[in-house]
Amino acid sequence: MNIAVSTATELGGAGTGRPSDMSERTLITRRIERNAAAESRTADSFQYPRGERLVHFSNWQDTIDEAPDIRSLIRILELAGFGQTADRIFALSISDELLDEDEQPASLESARALALAARDLIGLGEPRIGLADNGVLEAEWQLDYDKHIAMRFADKARTSFALIGPAAAMPNRVRFNGSGTTSDMLAMIRNLGVHRWRPHER
Repeated sequence: MNIAVSTATELGGAGTGRPSDMSERTLITRRIERNAAAESRTADSFQYPRGERLVHFSNWQDTIDEAPDIRSLIRILELAGFGQTADRIFALSISDELLDEDEQPASLESARALALAARDLIGLGEPRIGLADNGVLEAEWQLDYDKHIAMRFADKARTSFALIGPAAAMPNRVRFNGSGTTSDMLAMIRNLGVHRWRPHER
């Protein structure tokens, strides 16, 4: 498990909200934005029926681990109330409308890891989701200019994240990077207090 931390001052100043070195987050954001127009054009094609009663899954990890294929995992996400996440994974795994010729569709193992994060960070809302190389899904949550987290999910054994924002027991905004298992990364993010992030009042 690899971890790195720096203060907001080292990232370009405490008040700017523009870190000078956030390469992993920036790459993820650019890939997600690349698909934004296509996503808006095709989203209606991937909607599962709405209005169903939501299902509470008592053991989320076991539930997603037992999904035999990506369609089943998408359905679990839908039933649990993660409709936007389900639609996006559907678009990047089963349909080829959003994929370039040299892109692989999202893998089941990557989608399992993302599903863990979506449930754990539910208080931040549903993430924006993009596709990297080799079927790897990436996600980002941005509540404000100074509260931003990006994650990449190769599978549950290989997950990485980069974030900038306030953290528990840290007086200044900080940047953290980490890589390891999905469970370890989510535990680290939770220990930093990210699940308590809220947008600034306007």
